[in-house]
Amino acid sequence: LLNCTKEEYQESLDNFRLSGDYLDLVVDQQLLAWFNQRGHQARQIALTAVPQKAAHISAGWVMMNFGKWIRSFNFIPSCRKNELLPEYDLTKADYLKWAGNIDILVEDSPQNIREAQALGIRGLLLKKPWNKSNLTLKDALSEINGMIEKDK
Repeated sequence: LLNCTKEEYQESLDNFRLSGDYLDLVVDQQLLAWFNQRGHQARQIALTAVPQKAAHISAGWVMMNFGKWIRSFNFIPSCRKNELLPEYDLTKADYLKWAGNIDILVEDSPQNIREAQALGIRGLLLKKPWNKSNLTLKDALSEINGMIEKDK
């Protein structure tokens, strides 16, 4: 689709992350509104896949925009050529299993959702061009609201 190799795509993405422009990404206002209204009603964590060399930038963006509610930023290193790292968690499911006490995973990867569900964690697969989900962010937030109400 992009007419480039996976390595070329990753290099381009990494260059964008490291350029400083990444910190200027605009926050989804619908998501920010939800956090302002309901973010205090459940503990939030960030779990993402990003290369180690850019994790601090991703963490900075999350904390700058959502640090009022998200107090824990976690990442699974996206493998890069010639990068050797300790292997604590290889997948998001590895992290979720280690962390325990996770109720829901909001994600755009069908594989990560399947692995979370195998651990007994409810998964919400957000609609993206690379998956077949029809779940919009609005729908996902509505489902989370229902879970919060049910737990009261």
